Formats: sequence, structure tokens, C-alpha cells
Amino acid sequence: MTKSGIFARSLLVFFAIFQFSTQLSAQYIPLDGGSADTRQQQSTNANASSVPIFQISTHAVTLDVSVTDKQGTPISGLTKNDFTVLEDGQPQTIANFTAVDMQGKPGQIASGTPPRTIIVFDEVLSSFDDLASARQEMDKFFLRNNGRLAQLTQLYALTANGLLQLHGYTRDGHALTQALHQQKLDISPCNVGRCWFILPSSSPDIAVSPTEALQEIATSEVSAPTHKTIIWLSSGVPDFTPPDYLPASLQQGIFDDVRGMSDLLRRARITLFTIDIGGVLGMSIAHDQELEEFAAPAMNSSGSTWSDLSPQTLAIQSGGRAIFGRNDTENMVKECVAQGDVYYSLLYYPTDTDFNGQFRRLTVKIDKPGYTLHTRDGYYAMPNPQTLTENMAQMQLAQAERTHIQYSELPIRFVKTSLASPPSIATIKIYIDTKNVHWQPQADGTMQSTIDVSAVDFSKRGIPLHAASKRIAVTIPKNHGIRASDTLFVAPIELPVTLPNGYLRVIVRDNITGKMGSRNIANLKKISVHPGTGPTLEKR
Repeated sequence: MTKSGIFARSLLVFFAIFQFSTQLSAQYIPLDGGSADTRQQQSTNANASSVPIFQISTHAVTLDVSVTDKQGTPISGLTKNDFTVLEDGQPQTIANFTAVDMQGKPGQIASGTPPRTIIVFDEVLSSFDDLASARQEMDKFFLRNNGRLAQLTQLYALTANGLLQLHGYTRDGHALTQALHQQKLDISPCNVGRCWFILPSSSPDIAVSPTEALQEIATSEVSAPTHKTIIWLSSGVPDFTPPDYLPASLQQGIFDDVRGMSDLLRRARITLFTIDIGGVLGMSIAHDQELEEFAAPAMNSSGSTWSDLSPQTLAIQSGGRAIFGRNDTENMVKECVAQGDVYYSLLYYPTDTDFNGQFRRLTVKIDKPGYTLHTRDGYYAMPNPQTLTENMAQMQLAQAERTHIQYSELPIRFVKTSLASPPSIATIKIYIDTKNVHWQPQADGTMQSTIDVSAVDFSKRGIPLHAASKRIAVTIPKNHGIRASDTLFVAPIELPVTLPNGYLRVIVRDNITGKMGSRNIANLKKISVHPGTGPTLEKR
């Protein structure tokens, strides 16, 4: 069925969407737009303008491929020689091959880097009834096998106030169930009934759109060297506004964001699945094939529409599925997770070296009759990212301040916090392993590392009250042993805090690699402090 065919079937929905989207089109802001939050600037030990900022990238393409038989059972034991990769019809050489098997046969140990699962409850676009039913279904999934999950699983909720991390990665299903039920459903403009896809940065009542939330999650996962499955639970409806009703400038902005999101999901090795928790009473699309045809990749800006940024469209393009019309959420989640239990990573370097941002078709074949392959069917050949500017770096830091997501690319070993009152000033020492920090050799033989440090004070309701940031640098003599496992980089920062409620959030960012780490600090104690501590290296 064509896009116009599906549009005709959804005519009643369209009139409401069209009125809404035309009112908002003039204020559309790209996903990477906006300015960094104004924050208290403290004195630094490095001149910001003199510090180069680089972003490392590669044109290698990694495809995570799962293979199933006619019954949908994952197939293990395949080898590199079983696969053929074509890009725009041209054969590609598989440079690296990895098989991951988390199921294994009895007596065997699971092999490969363990995959991860991320569950997202979309509370913004789902009704209370649908969310309540989905929670019951997820209870059953989490408590399978006495609450022991096969994959590390993380839990999020998208609320009117933003994306909340309900629980970090764990295999403890009991802990995830408890975290899910501790989350109180708030009234949003849409969860009083079925709602359509919210446009990015468009609604004053919604802090983060579904697409922006997905971007936050993918950004935090991009450096983890394994496959991730995101399962998006929502009863939201994609926006079927036809492209003919959108101005050319708006279509170009949408197309740019589509390419950026698709490339981010690919680099983060994410397969996205969306499940309509409205069940059989949900969206009136009879077959997956109809949506797959509607969600065909945008080849240029002239055909771009809001639906290209919906989670359902992005799911299909990532190699996942947009699932509708079923009432067995537990089994649907189980099927999606199982697809990531056994997979094969195929890495190749494209023979076409003209990375001009155009879409390239991918075909992966296997010489095994009766088997079905699951992977993405193409990607946008984006050029190397431009050197990260100072403004872009500060925007990254500002986004990390606002989100509830924990960043782990630059792991924070531990944090020491002390308070002085009155006034309430927090002195925070952030400890980082020196081996995880990028060190640059200097002309005099010394080594230098530069870290951006930020801290934010939040109220109990999650409203930011104070913020401070600074750039610090440590220069150490040569042969000091910066890679030693017992040496820590200590980054101090101070800021006002409001007691007794709320919490602190600290973020560190390596100014060279762009890697970030974060930590939330609660239950602060009032103790005397000695402010003015500078950046140092300490032994454990």
C-alpha cells in the first residue's frame, strides 16, 4: 500500500494532526539545535580557545545480523563463510566476524560480548489503561525464570517532564518490577487517551519528544561495544501528514534529522522495536508490510514528512519491527529480546568511498534454505563528522546536565561531596581512572589532560536550581605512570545547593575524545569543607 493509501485510511486522524503540525511547523527546531544552558562559569586552568577538540570516526560498517528458522528460533553456529554482504549490489569483504550466543546448548557457556536490552515506557503518548495493562504484562516478563533475566536490561520512562531512568542495567527482574511500580503516572496532555506522534521540540507541555528521548538513549550507548535492543512501549500513532502539506525548508530540516538519527542508531548498534500497547483496539494498520512500505527510507528532502522521525519508522529502518494489533505484550517483548540473544557481527569497509550522505541499500545473504535474516536494509553514508566546535562541546555538556540518563563512556570511580552551611556550598571531588583519560604529549615531554566538569543542583521534582562548570587541566612529568591502575584524576568543583531536598548531578567530559561520564548524588550530609582544592592526581 502506498503512503497515500494509508493516509486515506487515516483521514480522521489526519485532520487533527494537520491542524496541529501546521501551527507548529514555523517553530520546528532541529534535534541538535538550541543553545547551551547559561551556567556559572568558574575560573579554569586551561584556556578554552587553545584546546583543540576532535571527534574520532571511521567509515567501517558493522551489521548485527540475527538468523531464525521457519519457527522463529534463533540459529547459532554459523560462520563468516555462510554470509554474503552486498552494498548497492556490490559485494563487500567481511573484515571482521563475531558470533554471539547467549542461549547456548545445555552445558555450554554463552559466547561473545553480552547484548543489552533497553525497555522504554512511553507515558506521554499512551493512555492510562494501556500503560496499566502493559505494566502487568511486563511484570510477567521480568519475573520469568524466577526473576533472572538472560540479558542485562535497563528501564526508562518517557514522561511529560522528560526521560527518566527508572533502573540501570541489571539481570534482576524483581528489581526492575519494583522500579516500574515506584514510578507514578503523571497526567500529560496525551495519556488521557490515544494520541499521535509529538513533533520534536514542538509542544510546550512536553519536555522531550519521543525522537529526542531516543536520541538521548542512543547517544549514551554509542560507545558500548555490543548490540542493544530497544523496546519502545507506546500507544502513540505516527503522524501521517503527507509531504505535500509541508514547506520545503521544513522538509529539509526533517530529512537532515532523519539521516542523523538513522546514523546514530547504526553507530550505537541499536535495533529498535516498537510495540503498540493499545493492542487489537490500537492503530488500524492490518499488516506489518503496510507500515514497512510507508516507512521506506527518505531518499531526499522532497519526500520527507513527520512520520519519518517517528519511533515506528526508525524501528523498521534499524532492522527491527513496528508491531501492532496484538494483546500479548509479554510474548512480543520476549520475541524481540530473543532476536538479540543470538546474533552475528559483520564488519566491512565499503568499496564505495564517496560518503556523500546518500542512502545505500544493504543485502545480506546466507546460503541456508529456510532461514530468515534480520538486520537493517541500508544506511546513510554520512561523511566524517566535522571537528567538534567549542559551542557544540558545550551543547553536549548542557544536554548531559538536563537528562536523567547516566553516561558511562568516561567512568566515574566515585564522588566525594561535602557541604558548608550557611551558605550551602557543595564542594565536589570527582575521581576518574587516569587510564580512561586521553593524555596529550607536550613539547617539553610532559603529558596533559583536559576535562570539562559540570555540576547541577536539582529540586526534589527534578527542576534545576543552580549550575556550575569549568575546564580543568593536569600536567604531569614524563614517566609519571599515568596508566597505572592505582592513580586517579581528581576533578573538583563547587556550586550552591538547596537543602534538604533534591540531588546533585555531576558530569565529566574528556575534551579531546568527547567521552562523558555522569553520577547522581543524593542524601547529602552537612559537614565542614575546605574550598579551593585544585585538580590533582591521587593514589587509591
